[in-house]
Amino acid sequence: MCSRISRPAALALALALVPLVLSRAAASKIHPPTIPALANGETVDTMATEASDAATASALGVTFAPPLAGAIGVNATSPRYAVTNFTQPDVLSQVPSPVGPGNTNGNYSPLWQLFMVTWNSGKTPSLLDSEAKVLAAQQAGDVTVQSTSIVINGPVVSTPSGGSILPFDVLDGFAEGDDIQNILTDTNNQSFASVGENQANDANYAPKLSNLAGSSAVSELYKFAVAGVFSNPANPKQLTFFETHPDPVGERNGSGEYTPMWSAVAVQFTANEPMPFPVITSSDQLDAEEAAGDMTESDTWIIVDCPIIKVAGKAIK
Repeated sequence: MCSRISRPAALALALALVPLVLSRAAASKIHPPTIPALANGETVDTMATEASDAATASALGVTFAPPLAGAIGVNATSPRYAVTNFTQPDVLSQVPSPVGPGNTNGNYSPLWQLFMVTWNSGKTPSLLDSEAKVLAAQQAGDVTVQSTSIVINGPVVSTPSGGSILPFDVLDGFAEGDDIQNILTDTNNQSFASVGENQANDANYAPKLSNLAGSSAVSELYKFAVAGVFSNPANPKQLTFFETHPDPVGERNGSGEYTPMWSAVAVQFTANEPMPFPVITSSDQLDAEEAAGDMTESDTWIIVDCPIIKVAGKAIK
């Protein structure tokens, strides 16, 4: 990828980027189908947008995103337990408390490593509604727990005691020269989790996502930093642009690079670029602008869970 400026300079720039707005919101909101799960003895609502395994993506009807498997090795996932031979919802090891920007549970992550739980022969199955019960049943020899390398992107969107982050604003953007739409569910930055800063919707604060930095599970999205706001004032058509997108959205995705986890990068034009500024719709375009000395970029150290939910045709510049 493109070169970075020094970390002190990057941090100084990041501090100046207020508000850090992902994109203009499209004229719609989305209330995605929720999936019940069990945690700490209560039923919570989750959603699923991607899975690292093709069969799991097909079963859930979500986008296949192979890079998510890389989140396991950097401790950016939490355990999720699926019972194989007894009908019940999956069991989550962690939930945000409360849901949204105020979460204080540092172990929560929207990325779940899947563990398969099987009741052993001769044992009478019963409802397991917490991780503690799963592990107790394993210790007693009642169930066998098998780890997998499957990761599901499944944010917790509401709990009985912790509120809800639904609905989501649908956000417009660009990727690989195409128009796309995405949503924001979780971030490692507590300030950015607030609708007051991201100007889309409240999201879950998930500090564990910081562990994704530099891993194969994260790609980059790019926001303009001009005069303290994320915009391209010389061209109002400019939107957030992403390094890649699914092709197509859904279980048949053929892009081995797509992931819904993004490291936010601040970009800006240099004095070399004459106005009006061009609309940048791809990372290839950014690379060419940087090679010509017309743009610079800097990490913000913000990681967001922004699933791309729609890919349209080529972007209009």
